[in-house]
Amino acid sequence: MLKNTIDMTIIYKPYVLINLTGDTTDYSIVNSAITSGIYISNGFTLNITEFDKNIISRVDIINNIINYVSDGINKYMLNLLIVSNSGETSGVTQTGQYCIQISYNSEVLDYLIMSVGTTLILANSGITSNSNISSGITNIFDYPIIYYNGPISGTSWIGSGTTIPHNIFLHLGAGWSLDELKILFIKQVTDCLDGNIPLSAITFLLFKKDSNIPLIGILDFGIYNIYISFTDNSGNNITNYLLNIIIDDEPPVIVYKPYVISGTTSGFTFNLFYKNIIDRIDIIDNVVNYIYDNIDINLNKYMLNILISNSGGTYTGVTQIGDYDINISIKDNSGNETIDYFIMSCIYDPSESSFITHVSINELVFSGSNE
Repeated sequence: MLKNTIDMTIIYKPYVLINLTGDTTDYSIVNSAITSGIYISNGFTLNITEFDKNIISRVDIINNIINYVSDGINKYMLNLLIVSNSGETSGVTQTGQYCIQISYNSEVLDYLIMSVGTTLILANSGITSNSNISSGITNIFDYPIIYYNGPISGTSWIGSGTTIPHNIFLHLGAGWSLDELKILFIKQVTDCLDGNIPLSAITFLLFKKDSNIPLIGILDFGIYNIYISFTDNSGNNITNYLLNIIIDDEPPVIVYKPYVISGTTSGFTFNLFYKNIIDRIDIIDNVVNYIYDNIDINLNKYMLNILISNSGGTYTGVTQIGDYDINISIKDNSGNETIDYFIMSCIYDPSESSFITHVSINELVFSGSNE
């Protein structure tokens, strides 16, 4: 694995990488995207006859060698550059040796040598599979496959089938047990020799993010990770991770300045003598202290939506004296929304000593709040 500035790690499947060596220099001659002078110490072999129409694609390579990528990044977001001595290819149709450059967001993460033939060599095994070996023995090298469900009503994620779910959001509701989570995410696990695997036979562990303590279920708001693993009777293992599962039903909280919300106040007054236009930023700076959310810690008050209106319409800025309805709202990444309503009074009074003052509830009517 090359050193990189991105804090992420590619986890390769067990028994895949073998001692195949090479140098990037020869490949950089035919493709300038390959950095020359890098020694490659690992690689893998693929049997081209095992692939549809005898073509090995980028997705085929990812499926066969990469287990997962750290930090919740979907492995199919990786970029693979496949280069032979004669140039780049998007699909391998010929036996031979290839340089594989793996990158993410233009940062090169690793170089591997791919040897393509009709023979498959397994790492640390000394066993070779080829067309002269019976199909029954060849099958022991096939890994189990986990098939995933798509999201159901009230849930959200990307990925189904053999694509590992990511960007997962769940409502807490009454909570989620381990069995409920298994049924929610996993459609089936299959193996070429062992057939359909019962969900009770797989390892399924739940953790709170940044914790290594297994949980019996999801009982609280937060971010969770799931570890799924199964080893068949031939010793072939598949391990997947469902990362950064968000459980969030609570909307953000808007904290107002003390003189705006203090139990007996429900509005505010701006003095146009000090500034000839009152806009969204004026309201945020002078009315809102800060906002916070239990999950979306990056929310800040300048993400607030401010709607200014009265009987004359809606405004991006107020230049005339009078009373205006103010709608202040924000929605977190889970779709939970907070909406508050106020009356804003704009005056022009040189005798007033401040740009903004509070207004008592006896003077203004509070429109209400929807949290």
